[in-house]
Amino acid sequence: MLHQFLVTTLLLVSAAAYSSNQDTVRRIAAAPVDEWFYGVGSEKNTWLGGQLPNARGVEVPQGAIAKRNGGYVWAMTAAGNNLWFSSLNNGWCGWMMVSLNILPNQSSQWVCETYKSQFSGENIHGDSIADASTAAFIQRDWRPPQIFWRNSTSGVVHEVTSDDPSLQKIISKSFGFRAAGSADGVVFMASNPLVRSDDAVFLLAFDGTTGEFIQGTTLKNYVNVRRFLTLDHDDGSTGLYLLVGAEMHSSDYPNHLLRWTGSREQPFQAASGHPNTPGFEVVGDLQDAGVGAELLSYSNRLLVTTWGGENTAAALLQSNPIPPNGFKHDARARFKSVFNIADFEPDPIIAKAWLLGAIEVYEDKIYWGTMHPGAQAFTHLMMKHPSVLLSADEAVRKSHRQTHLFRTDLTDPDDPVTELLYGEERYWVYDNGHWRQKENLLGLSPLFGKSGYGNMFNEYTWTLKAYGESLYVGTFDISGPMQLFRRGIDCAITCFALESLAAETKADNEQPGFDLLRFDSADSPAVVVTKDGFGHVTSTGVRNAVIVDDTLYLGTASSANLDSAGGQAGWGLFEVKKPLAAGNLPRH
Repeated sequence: MLHQFLVTTLLLVSAAAYSSNQDTVRRIAAAPVDEWFYGVGSEKNTWLGGQLPNARGVEVPQGAIAKRNGGYVWAMTAAGNNLWFSSLNNGWCGWMMVSLNILPNQSSQWVCETYKSQFSGENIHGDSIADASTAAFIQRDWRPPQIFWRNSTSGVVHEVTSDDPSLQKIISKSFGFRAAGSADGVVFMASNPLVRSDDAVFLLAFDGTTGEFIQGTTLKNYVNVRRFLTLDHDDGSTGLYLLVGAEMHSSDYPNHLLRWTGSREQPFQAASGHPNTPGFEVVGDLQDAGVGAELLSYSNRLLVTTWGGENTAAALLQSNPIPPNGFKHDARARFKSVFNIADFEPDPIIAKAWLLGAIEVYEDKIYWGTMHPGAQAFTHLMMKHPSVLLSADEAVRKSHRQTHLFRTDLTDPDDPVTELLYGEERYWVYDNGHWRQKENLLGLSPLFGKSGYGNMFNEYTWTLKAYGESLYVGTFDISGPMQLFRRGIDCAITCFALESLAAETKADNEQPGFDLLRFDSADSPAVVVTKDGFGHVTSTGVRNAVIVDDTLYLGTASSANLDSAGGQAGWGLFEVKKPLAAGNLPRH
């Protein structure tokens, strides 16, 4: 039986709205309080379950801090006038643990308990999450991910759950639901595995109108899922496509493009001959091009940004023409490179550390951005040249890149022309044991500005969305956390890379909070919509963007999970509206 809970703690009761450069912006929902925190490793720490109704009226126990574990809006999609989204809980801690092997630490804004956590997966009502104790042992800051839907007419937010044991089992095995899509009235949520050894990603299917759980399934021999894409084909049919595969710079698993073959009644009916992908068939293989990150359609072809493979740098890929009835198992997508980062980055080792991110069509050209997780380039360099450890501070800073934005003209698919919009002419390169500056290999000059959009801690171009006559650019900005690291967060030697990056600037002159920019013309630089997350300074990025009923919705991420951060901890859901005059309608 389906239970739908009105998550009253998500609704932000405020008459205030931000107005910036013709946009009206409201924060319409926020992560709920779902834990009382007393201290790192304290047995008194109490998880309250997935949500806490009427949290505004609940008194925080003496000695405790209200905690909001919901860190990221990790996936979003639209189904009719319903907005669906998922939460990644304590994503900041998960990233630091996986990437940096970090030790327990606490700042004024966040706590990452890691191995000291007493979390058992049992809430105050005595309800257990299946296998949660095993999951918590691997990643003890993990909390069960949540799925919500919001009716854009009523504004009511529901949490979706079910007594069905298959749903509970999948939630207990899921690090978080990273991809969302919809087709034929069905909403899909796809998750990465919490435990890598599961060698699988997990899918849930819901009725997009009522929120009712339909079915769940497992796709075997993959560990990463990124994006869905729904396409209307030339013959009138609709195809739902999905990128699955390995993690970044890995060849341990295949990197495939899948297409949904199920139905509304049986979303995951096993397709004949495809036992590892029930309800889906493999319709494309990225082969050695690496992990598929984002995808879209343009001029009857698919475009994919990648994270590269073990021996391949990240690239922008283009498919062959889409058949009238879409790609199928016997009429597969074949991909070729349009742009490879190894042809641009002058340091061949650092080139392997680049990731490509968001991609969007604007003014009939392809805009695409890059992602540079903190100290990833240093790690690549250290594996090849261990001696850089002797000057690690310098190596971390000089190997690090900020996010870039490129634009590719594919009017002639066989003769792409790429421009650098935000980036650098010259980069530090580690050459024969010395650091030297070299020009990028293509001799490109940035048309509009420096990498990071002028902010050295803008690491990702996380979101690109065309809305109205504009293109919105959402970043992942770690300026806020860097200020805290600069002041000295006690996380031992595992934090040296972040501390080295933070030391790049001595003054606290970066503006905490995510950056949102907007292009109003292909011929002009982007204008700033906000540099401080609309005043939510613990927010680190715009993770997702979806248009519903002519309104742009932004799902954000935060590094903060403690309400000692001024009540700003956790993810946020923002509504963006601009005047829609004739000829200024949203581009879906």
